[in-house]
Amino acid sequence: MQLLTPAIQRNNIRYLYGDIFWMSAAFAVEWYFLGIFAIRLGATLLQIGLITSLRALMMVIGSTLATRWRARYRNHIAALDIPTVAYRVLLYFAVASVAFLPDDWRVNAMVVVVVLSAIPTGIAQGVFLGMMRYAVDERDLARVVARRSILMNATVLIWVLILGQFLERVTFPLNYQIGFFMAFLASMLSWWDIHRIKVPDVVITFTSESSATRVNVWKYAPFTRFALMIFMINFSVFMAAPIVPLQLVRGLNASDGWISIFGIFEMAAGVLATLRIEWLIRRFGIGRLITITTFATVMHPFILGLTTN
Repeated sequence: MQLLTPAIQRNNIRYLYGDIFWMSAAFAVEWYFLGIFAIRLGATLLQIGLITSLRALMMVIGSTLATRWRARYRNHIAALDIPTVAYRVLLYFAVASVAFLPDDWRVNAMVVVVVLSAIPTGIAQGVFLGMMRYAVDERDLARVVARRSILMNATVLIWVLILGQFLERVTFPLNYQIGFFMAFLASMLSWWDIHRIKVPDVVITFTSESSATRVNVWKYAPFTRFALMIFMINFSVFMAAPIVPLQLVRGLNASDGWISIFGIFEMAAGVLATLRIEWLIRRFGIGRLITITTFATVMHPFILGLTTN
């Protein structure tokens, strides 16, 4: 079992920052242009909804498999190889390739590969979160996670601007194919950084639990309230998710360049909020801040729904 020495931790932190730097290019394509690509291929509201909802469902299924998947390997990095490469090949490389198919097959093929990519994505995310507690000392983990978040927001902002202007100047669908191929290459550079992280070998075993030790968490009122709150927040936010790109493209006739500017303001707001999050928590408290920001999310679809140009 390898000890987490100061030198190893410094290298691990550097690789974690390198990972999120490269993945930000892929995130920029995925978050802002995946749905737009489907719409420009002729996707209906149902197909956009399937990309959002079935992908989320498959990610949940994948995340439930993460612990058992991790148990098959000597450490977290070895467990990340197959799901990480699989979901990046499907979500970026395969999505870019659907434009080569006949027109009638393109959107359905895109729905299939995006939904399939969600299972290894869920596994990879679950294993990655477990890996971080072995890669970074617990005392430094919160700081590293916060800095990764700031770096991600700032880098996505830059990539969104570059990609939007590029997509504007190259003919469709070649522009999106190049964009997704670039995202795939960037995601593999991210995987290369992840693969250089050193974590100890930890064997995970499953033991049978007696019925006396099992606890029904749903009978614990604070957990039930928390779970209900999380459900309502995500239900309200993601209910509008498939509608927003349709409104931008077909309702407002937004160009790719305009969408990139739209994304820049969104990410800039995220960077500013992240930088001030500690002050906001001290000022309002975590519970009150969650309540305020949850109700504030209504402004996004409200403004888009009323805007006419």
